[in-house]
Amino acid sequence: VIAISNASATVARVFTGDTTTPQLLDFDLSLSPAVLTLRFSEAVNGASVIASRLQLQNAPSSPTESFRLSSANVTSPNGTEIKIALSFADITAIRSLRNLATSSSNSFLSIDNGAFTDMFANRLDELAAFAAKQVTSFGADAPRPNLLSFNLDLNAGA
Repeated sequence: VIAISNASATVARVFTGDTTTPQLLDFDLSLSPAVLTLRFSEAVNGASVIASRLQLQNAPSSPTESFRLSSANVTSPNGTEIKIALSFADITAIRSLRNLATSSSNSFLSIDNGAFTDMFANRLDELAAFAAKQVTSFGADAPRPNLLSFNLDLNAGA
């Protein structure tokens, strides 16, 4: 590589921007900690995530249970891998569904058009509910709930 000084630099005659839309390659889901990890064909802008366009479902087509995320806290930088910390409300709702995200066999993801954009604002193509991707790596909900405390008021009646 030969260095060129700023004074000798040449302006490009033609610039063709990126027009390729990002594609979801695969995803991992961990319920403890509650993290959704998405891997794409090209770098994605983490700040562009629209959580309500991501849906977990229990089958690749004709799901009987599904859940659409309500919020997204992206914990990774822009790139081909995006990590989303699931909100308390979302993970609580997912855990309450008996036939969704209890194993890799009932953990699928569908994505509405425009849920993400790449670094040149190209929108992610839709991954329709009938073509949902199955989770690559699944982390079960490990800790069982523990009662931390309780109050008993004998004067409260009934």
